[in-house]
Amino acid sequence: MDTAIFYAIQRLVGLSPVLDAIGIFCASVLIWIEAAAVVAFFIQDRRRSWAFASAIVSGALAWLVSEGIGLIYFRPRPFAALTAAHLLINKSALDKSFPSDHASIAFAAAGAIYLVDRRWGGALLALAALIAIGRVFVGVHYLSDVIAGAFLGFVCAFLVHRLIHYFLHTKHNNIIRVRPKPSRESSL
Repeated sequence: MDTAIFYAIQRLVGLSPVLDAIGIFCASVLIWIEAAAVVAFFIQDRRRSWAFASAIVSGALAWLVSEGIGLIYFRPRPFAALTAAHLLINKSALDKSFPSDHASIAFAAAGAIYLVDRRWGGALLALAALIAIGRVFVGVHYLSDVIAGAFLGFVCAFLVHRLIHYFLHTKHNNIIRVRPKPSRESSL
């Protein structure tokens, strides 16, 4: 079924140079635009520093876990395994396909922002979905690769969010925050 879905998406390759260019853009450039949007989210309101840190840590954690899974289970990329697959971007056949690193990182960052701001997070999730579909369109991932990457990204974002929340809102907060000095009036 994964192969059938892959071929159904790949049937669109070559029909239009514009569509091919959009697919290549989504698969390779859009992740950098998403990263810039995460930075813009932070710059807009610097009080969002914990959400920004959560997005960075979540993305890094998702990438590390994805790479670890790739070391344990190697699935060849579709263009390397299927003779009729079209490859639109330059990728090595020696790279793993499962799970998608791009989808893992994109959904981790988007999920981390979504947990604190639904409007920004929703827009970032839409970008992450376009990145994921673009990766299938250009021939470097199966749909299950990007779905697994999206799931992995969400899990990492949730775990990092909960850890940050735990440390900020429990007895451990004296590690992170400096308590204000008591005023002289309160001691009199």
